[in-house]
Amino acid sequence: MIKAIKAYFYITAIIFACSACNKEEQLSESRLDDSPQELSELDQWLRDVFLPYNLEVKYKWEDYEGDFTKNLVPPAEDKVKPLMDVMDKVWIKCYEEEGGEEFIKSYIPKLLYLLGGAGVNPEGTVVQGTAEAGRKIVLYEVNKFDYSDASRINRFFHVMHHEFAHILHQKILYDAATYEEISKGKYRSDWSNVSNSDLESYLGEGFVSPYSMSSRDEDFVEVIAYILTRTKEEWEAYITQPEANIEKLRAKESIVVNYFKNVWNIEIFELQSLIAEKIELLTGVPTTEQSKYESPFIYNSKTAQFCSSCELVHK
Repeated sequence: MIKAIKAYFYITAIIFACSACNKEEQLSESRLDDSPQELSELDQWLRDVFLPYNLEVKYKWEDYEGDFTKNLVPPAEDKVKPLMDVMDKVWIKCYEEEGGEEFIKSYIPKLLYLLGGAGVNPEGTVVQGTAEAGRKIVLYEVNKFDYSDASRINRFFHVMHHEFAHILHQKILYDAATYEEISKGKYRSDWSNVSNSDLESYLGEGFVSPYSMSSRDEDFVEVIAYILTRTKEEWEAYITQPEANIEKLRAKESIVVNYFKNVWNIEIFELQSLIAEKIELLTGVPTTEQSKYESPFIYNSKTAQFCSSCELVHK
């Protein structure tokens, strides 16, 4: 009798399980909006211009793309197209013309995220741009962009040249051993205590900026950024100032020139000239009259901010 009862319950359970498996559940509609998003005129323009270069441009607010430790804001939409139009003509098209289509499509970052305001740090500095693993660049203060201001354009492109140079040397390294030997023993963790006005402390040691004293790689990319945001004459004048160690600066210049030529088949001074011409064409300001942007790494705080481009917040 006990065996019969057990068998009955087993059979009942199996029948119930089978009926439950066969029963189709009536699921409610998903609450997620999976309908195709309608593109605005600006969205469509960004896709048309930059997707052929494998570059996605984000300007709408996405909190996970930014720095959670800072109070950030998205850019004003009327600033996005002017900035990105200049980005296309002054940065992408110039590298493409000098390095080739395959070069720029292969090494351009895959994501450019735009922020409207400044990323203010506790010690009173402002982040101008950051790069992440050669894939993503974040540009701040887009709301301050002025299409007619050559100095402002150079400020943005100093960041872009700096970060792009990091991407390039991470793909194929320059002659690092020879480069480091030029300023061996002169790199310092307290570079933030050096003022831009104290030329002997950095130019006198063969560095183009105080920040370039922070490490060999930052030194290398700062030389590139300084070359590409000046004309040949302005670069010459900058590194031959009375306070400058011309021998060391020339040695670093030579390694940069050979790296671009031998590795990427780019004549860096031809690229420099092309960029200056494009900015003059866009702004109407002759290259000789354009005020030049310098990395404003001037700190009153003893806390060093290790980022590619920061400036002091003036009260």
